[in-house]
Amino acid sequence: MSSVTLGSLELNNNQLEGMLPRQFASGSLQVLELSDNWFTGPLDSEMFNTTVFQQLLLNNNKISGSIPVTFGRLSQLNYFDLSTNLLSGSLPPELSRMAGLQKFFVNKNSLSGSIECFNSILQQNITNIELANNQFTGVLPADVFNVDTLQTFAAVSNCFTGSIPLDVCNAHGLTALALDGLHTASSCHIDLLPFKLTKYQILKCYNLEFRI
Repeated sequence: MSSVTLGSLELNNNQLEGMLPRQFASGSLQVLELSDNWFTGPLDSEMFNTTVFQQLLLNNNKISGSIPVTFGRLSQLNYFDLSTNLLSGSLPPELSRMAGLQKFFVNKNSLSGSIECFNSILQQNITNIELANNQFTGVLPADVFNVDTLQTFAAVSNCFTGSIPLDVCNAHGLTALALDGLHTASSCHIDLLPFKLTKYQILKCYNLEFRI
């Protein structure tokens, strides 16, 4: 019997558990969806050592450890979802090499450090970025707001410092901007709005209404 060349594997919403088998990441696999299971353990740095992956959905599991720097080799990956896991550590800067990236979800983990994994020149098709409910610090990644395709950016419940970048006003396709909780920790009690903007200009820029 000849072997089967598998291009897509979808095993969502089951009760699969244990570490991710290396066999899931065959050289021909382009789509791997294992959402809503009980997978545990760290991500194998060599498991996704291929350039053909287009969609990787591992959300709603119990995967721990850090995100491997080798994920930066996934140049054709467009859908990246590791949300609602137990991941820690920082986002590797090497992720900025994922040129085909469109949707990026790492919300609801224990990730920390600064955001240095986006490149507006190389990643020109990003539409959704979800960083909420982590422990990210540093300044908001201003460069990503220069991507014309960006539609949503959410960083709720983190602890960023500095000001909301003026680059936000360049994101003409942006329809949702969620930054709640940027100053909830004692170290984040700062003025988040650029000092060069008046209250009227801020409202006009973000097309928002709130009580002053």
